[in-house]
Amino acid sequence: MRAAVQVHRARLWRSPLGPQYCPYENAFRAGRWFFYHRYREALRAAGAAPDARALDVGCWTGHFLPSLLSRYAGVWAVDNDSGSLIPQVRDRWTTLQLARDLCATEGCPLLRLFLAKADGAALPFRSCSFGAVFCLDTLPFVPVPNRPAVVAEVQRVLGRDGIAVFTLPVEMGPALLLREFMRRSSGAWVDGYRWSALLRAFAGAPRPAVDGPAQMNLIGYDYRPDEASIRQHFRIRQRRFLPSRLLKWLSPTLLLACSHTA
Repeated sequence: MRAAVQVHRARLWRSPLGPQYCPYENAFRAGRWFFYHRYREALRAAGAAPDARALDVGCWTGHFLPSLLSRYAGVWAVDNDSGSLIPQVRDRWTTLQLARDLCATEGCPLLRLFLAKADGAALPFRSCSFGAVFCLDTLPFVPVPNRPAVVAEVQRVLGRDGIAVFTLPVEMGPALLLREFMRRSSGAWVDGYRWSALLRAFAGAPRPAVDGPAQMNLIGYDYRPDEASIRQHFRIRQRRFLPSRLLKWLSPTLLLACSHTA
């Protein structure tokens, strides 16, 4: 029997980015459910460790933080704003301010929350600092040459008995068509695929992202090189597609729960 895991859904907070860019306020209930379901499965994969410290790498506007605060003794979160929409928000210079506002509005214990503007390829923490590290849908927004360094940093700061959880969006095959249908139907974060790029990704051969600054969309993202990089640094304890184990070919996210190789 699978253990019950509670996820804190933001009920009082409303993102200034609006439903067009904030998937947790998507016009479709199924869309909102899926993003929180991803959190639930990530927590379940990490296991129960109430006395541990947790790190969220690429926390963005902080929707995962209330769930982490309800489960861990201390929560650290970093984001470098490289893929953010913060210029669209008045009186805010970093997404971390939105993350703190969200947690305060939701009544979270802020004394156990520590936020830092930092690059995932150079985390400002000592080695083996955390019992759980979460890197959820972050790697696609990291410049391609820097992604192995982010994975290596997650490995470095993870405690010897800790668990690291990665999620990677599946932006190819039937799952891509499902994503595009949801995007266009709800009017949320339309990536703007051209037909040629869409067909290439559907066939399982997306054009690699151009090296350089972090991109603001998922066009051309291929999760397979990132999974290979994760495998080089970690032992994979769990690999599954979300939300369905049975319809994995239609599931738009891959979850990897990892531990140290030795």
